[in-house]
Amino acid sequence: MNRRETVWRVLFYLAGTVLLSIGLTLNTKTELGTAPILTLPLALSEILQIHFSVLVFILYAVFTTLSFLLAQRPRSVKILLQFPFSFVFSMLLELWGGVFSFSFTAVWQQYLLLLAAMMLTAAGVSGMINMELITNPADGFANTVGRLTGKGVGTGKNIVDITCALCAMLIGLAVRHRMIGVGIGTLISMIVVGRFIAVFQKLFREKMRKCAGMNENA
Repeated sequence: MNRRETVWRVLFYLAGTVLLSIGLTLNTKTELGTAPILTLPLALSEILQIHFSVLVFILYAVFTTLSFLLAQRPRSVKILLQFPFSFVFSMLLELWGGVFSFSFTAVWQQYLLLLAAMMLTAAGVSGMINMELITNPADGFANTVGRLTGKGVGTGKNIVDITCALCAMLIGLAVRHRMIGVGIGTLISMIVVGRFIAVFQKLFREKMRKCAGMNENA
């Protein structure tokens, strides 16, 4: 891999990180329910009056710690790089949360924003996983859960998403007597984002990896 290819690899990864953070932020603005992985920090943020980005960092740090402890031996030190990633990613969420300060009341606008959020999220995930640098802690933990259950990363992601959404729902109902962050948009995201990722992978994976000097065995 030459310098030009390395630059493309880093750029694709960084672009994926930014797109993912924007997609997740926009998902919280739909008022239809946020992305499943963010339901728990969003609910706790409202109840405890702690910054949403701080709770995202804590959740991602927990995912990273569990991934490291449950990793197959010898444990990869690369997993620990998810800690600084978690900090940077939580700061990006804080940044975009301030930039995108709008809210929509028309139903068609909310669903259009949800569609855009899911597409950006899928594009971001696709770019990051294709470059195989630092794994998003949520995806890394989903992969760990999938390995432990023997069902693969797809099932692992479903388990993590459903667990976060259920915990957020139960906490919201117990403390505020209503669901916080969980709604129809959460369910739609849980189903649709994975399909969008598959489409992006089919359309762009080979081209991106070739540009970054990565073959399919990399």
